[in-house]
Amino acid sequence: VCGKPVQNVVVQVKPPANAKVTDTSAGAKRVDSVYLWEMGTLDPKQSKPLKLTLTPTARGDLGCQAWVTCTGTAATTVAVKEPKLEVIVHAPKTVVAGETVQVTYTIQNVGDGPAEMVRHSCGEQYGKAAPAGTVMPVVAYLAPPENAPAVDVLKPGQKTTVTAEYKAGTTDTLTFLAAAAMPDGTSAIGSTKVRVIEPKLTATVVGPAKAMVNRKATFAIKVQNSGELEVADVTVRPELP
Repeated sequence: VCGKPVQNVVVQVKPPANAKVTDTSAGAKRVDSVYLWEMGTLDPKQSKPLKLTLTPTARGDLGCQAWVTCTGTAATTVAVKEPKLEVIVHAPKTVVAGETVQVTYTIQNVGDGPAEMVRHSCGEQYGKAAPAGTVMPVVAYLAPPENAPAVDVLKPGQKTTVTAEYKAGTTDTLTFLAAAAMPDGTSAIGSTKVRVIEPKLTATVVGPAKAMVNRKATFAIKVQNSGELEVADVTVRPELP
């Protein structure tokens, strides 16, 4: 009669002493002087009839006792959610050597749970000329999370943005990094690369290896812009021996 299923339903009947059981519904078991039916699960408002046929063996009242036992169930649903961090770094694809490059670091909670105490840090990883003249990447700055500023809570879909400016050197590529982390170990890292370009001129002189005294000798001077930027006001000044 309740609104939820009941399980392990067992019906027991103790017939009166002054009667004999002559018929029962299917599935009945007899334990000592008690008949029982194991009915399993009953859905809400479901009913199942049982029959017990008695034949009196003596005069008097027939008192037939029946009782039922069952196991009730209860359930609840808990929504499990978790935060998830994403770090996106935005910067121009190229920058001229010596100029200032503006970098935007965006930390966003792309999960479905709130992200608490998010610490973030940012910096640059750049190419540094080694003594031999080769270019190798080294980490210039990436603050550890414990020293970085903290955001109290980032709700699902919420983001925070940090903008920083750096001066581009004469290296080939700058890699800008950003990291975000929470106390439970949830973390994310983002990066982007910026190519540093600069004007570059080359000059070559081609002429005869030998020349006669007081005779004309013609030399060709070739000037080329081998960089990625336009070069204006170029002056060619040959130095005579």
